[in-house]
Amino acid sequence: MFTTPAFYMFRNSEFIKYLIDIKNIIIVQNPRALKIESQTAVLTQQITVINGALKKQLENPTISNTDPNEIDQRRDLAIVGIRSIVEAYTYNVDEIKSAAGAALLESIDKYGSPIAQHTYEAQNNALDNLLHDWSTILILKASIAILGLTSWVEELSEDNESSPQISFNHNLTSVPNSKINIYRLRTQAKKSYHNLINHIASHASLNPKTYECVVREINILTSRYNTLVEKRKNTVSDTIKGKKRFKPSYMF
Repeated sequence: MFTTPAFYMFRNSEFIKYLIDIKNIIIVQNPRALKIESQTAVLTQQITVINGALKKQLENPTISNTDPNEIDQRRDLAIVGIRSIVEAYTYNVDEIKSAAGAALLESIDKYGSPIAQHTYEAQNNALDNLLHDWSTILILKASIAILGLTSWVEELSEDNESSPQISFNHNLTSVPNSKINIYRLRTQAKKSYHNLINHIASHASLNPKTYECVVREINILTSRYNTLVEKRKNTVSDTIKGKKRFKPSYMF
């Protein structure tokens, strides 16, 4: 009955906007008449909390003036560029550099390749773990130094930490002295959304005409958002294929 939203591909801003649009559709249709008043109220309250948390995130001066699409693309190209370089070093005649390249290449590929084409949540997890490996495993730390990649790795780390689309690494405050994780809030909101949708579906099975309009409008909205994120995924893929080398602001 309902089109499934691709939540795993939604950025935080898209996620909250989608829920707000869903809420507005239902309010116009009258939640009391649809017998979903309590479910709508719960979702509305969670929208308010997430919206407040995201606004606090944007108040961070290192993030507020940054284009998130630019950060995402720079991060994608950085990991593609680093992988290309370390793979090239595996063919180096210097055995030490060759071994360093092989160690780093293995550390990247164990998280799946290409990382830049993962969904944003999967990419965040992979880069978090990869950067942790590079900073804690001695052979990998040494390999980065041997190949002169320290500055590049630092730039990748900064982009990864500053990106406002990363939901797993940011503990934000929605009220004073209360740290709330955006990923947890998203998970709770998704449960409330599905509860709301299931109630609508249940009522619609008994009285199709009353719910025909709201079901249709929700499906149109969901399809529009799914198309949006799918186009972005394809755009990123095409951009990566068209870039043979990432050009950092410094030389090795």
